[in-house]
Amino acid sequence: MSVQERVKFIDKLLYSGRIKDPKLMFIDGIADLIEDTNDLVMSNEIVGTLMKWTDDFKMHICTIIHTAYETHKPTGHLGSAVTKKAESVFSLTKEGDNTAVEHSYSRGYAFDPFVFTVEDSIPKLLNSGWHKPEKIENLF
Repeated sequence: MSVQERVKFIDKLLYSGRIKDPKLMFIDGIADLIEDTNDLVMSNEIVGTLMKWTDDFKMHICTIIHTAYETHKPTGHLGSAVTKKAESVFSLTKEGDNTAVEHSYSRGYAFDPFVFTVEDSIPKLLNSGWHKPEKIENLF
């Protein structure tokens, strides 16, 4: 599919009513929904589309954007646009068979880094970075 067809497909699927009350959507590679990650207009348009979907369906969208080579910055204008509107941003780094997860930014609260591995297709936490916030009501 072309990038335009991909966005139309998701849009049609959401608004068709075939999925009842969607609350969470994963997009594995937001860059696959635009032609050029360095195009400011395209980047802002797709982020606007994501925001419309989240507002219309009161749902969360989790997406992946790769970082530029040898930096921790998200790729292109798309990375900047997504980061500006994101609720939470975190990075994953492969360390052999393990994956390290590090908090980059959040409008809610931070978490300590943690590491996990995958055994028999099931993620296994190797160390915990979770800590309960002092006042949970501040998250909403």
